[in-house]
Amino acid sequence: MKTLKTLLVTLLMMPMAMLLGACGNDNDPVASPTEGEVQFQFVLKRTYSFGLRRPFTLNDLSEISSVIVTLEKDSTRFTLPSQPIKGNDEVVSTPYIRLEAGDYRLVAYRAFDKSGTLIDVLDIELERDNAFTIVAGEKTHYELPTKVKQVISTDNYYNSLYALCLEVLGEDKSKWPPSWDFDSGIIDDSWAGLEFEIDDYGDPTTVNGLVIDGHPQYNYNKKGEWTNLALTEFKHMKKLPAAIANLSSMINLTIRNCDLEELPDEIANTNIITLHIENTNLSHLPDAVADMKQLINVYLIGNKFTEFPEVLTRVEGIYHFNMIDEKITHVPESIKNWKELGNLIIKGSLISALPDVFNDIYQMSVLNFSNNPNLSTLPPSLSQAQVPYEGGGYTRKSIRGLYLDSCSFTQLPPEVLRADIRELSMRDNRITHITKEEIERMTDLTTLILDRNPLDAFPAVTSDKLGFLSLIGCGLKKEDVDTSGLTALSPHYLFFTQEEYDETFN
Repeated sequence: MKTLKTLLVTLLMMPMAMLLGACGNDNDPVASPTEGEVQFQFVLKRTYSFGLRRPFTLNDLSEISSVIVTLEKDSTRFTLPSQPIKGNDEVVSTPYIRLEAGDYRLVAYRAFDKSGTLIDVLDIELERDNAFTIVAGEKTHYELPTKVKQVISTDNYYNSLYALCLEVLGEDKSKWPPSWDFDSGIIDDSWAGLEFEIDDYGDPTTVNGLVIDGHPQYNYNKKGEWTNLALTEFKHMKKLPAAIANLSSMINLTIRNCDLEELPDEIANTNIITLHIENTNLSHLPDAVADMKQLINVYLIGNKFTEFPEVLTRVEGIYHFNMIDEKITHVPESIKNWKELGNLIIKGSLISALPDVFNDIYQMSVLNFSNNPNLSTLPPSLSQAQVPYEGGGYTRKSIRGLYLDSCSFTQLPPEVLRADIRELSMRDNRITHITKEEIERMTDLTTLILDRNPLDAFPAVTSDKLGFLSLIGCGLKKEDVDTSGLTALSPHYLFFTQEEYDETFN
């Protein structure tokens, strides 16, 4: 029995031993041909302290004495022995550690000070893949993903905002936002440009949004004073400071009406879900945007883009993409990587065609390609209401709303004449003729807007769903249109003039 237990223990330990190799360093024997080496590092992250407050930050790497790392390889998790940390003012590292070649993922780590106490202010909840590869016979470095916990009631929150002001506005605090009162330490929702989470008592707990707006926004503050609550002090900011990455609880970032030209690489280390950039000088996005794994909603409006920011197509979780008044000429096929895409809005551009990828992004709900004067055709994949699976079966593709106002279409696009289209808007095109058969093929259609098209007539259509029909400026009168077959259409939602529309909705 004792021999059997020993054998079982040996067998259980074999996979771990294979993964760890000798856990060697430079003084150990030469690694085997199937092993490589990795060195884990902490890299200096600058924050700012002031007054008497001095939280733990990565400004002082010497406080980290050792680290314990947990890894995963081939679905097997294992924890390395405690590793000493040494280095200089900029980088501290473990010794080189030998591991079997292959793909690894960092699962967790714990850092300790010189007394062996856990440094628990480090935010080490790993929210990204944190993958790395060990190559046989090669050495590599891996920077441990490190953030300082950002809670609104801690000094690190002050530090992050302090750093923004210092880098953008300089040391003269008279030029800083007056509502950002660092000296008195008042933190409440009167702080301009900040969006807060509120607890059960109505007190702010964490900051989840930052709105930098160069245009004044006058409103009442908490004291009842009429004041500007926009961050106009940042109007001439050309580059967003790297310190933005320290606001780990921030999920919404809005920058508008500013001189912004550049985003920092550190934006990859944020947890931003919604990115809104409007009326700035920004013309491109850094490669680091590809690592914004939490990013879902993107708004790029009236900036200086002349090329589609293709780096965004490497963020697979995009659900809502809105690009308005950017002078791009091309939309890449790589948007097919957006498997979760629900709303695609590209308006006011110079595009003349769309990629034929709508069988790949089949979860689309709303497409808006209005105000693209060079656009006169749609890709064939939009016509297909079903997408086949490999090996048999299919999934439905349901586009609920399609908006093609102010383009150059001369007819109803054949690609949209299908069931499940509910709203179709084609104002200000060049359509002269439509048929009964075309409209009746859109069996789910509830809203049809054809304002200011030079129509020769409107056919007698039969539909029990079409309940909103607008023919403003089409040269037609009410007596010219037979609506007897439109059983769902109310007279209040049938329009031939702008005055009729305004009377209903104004």
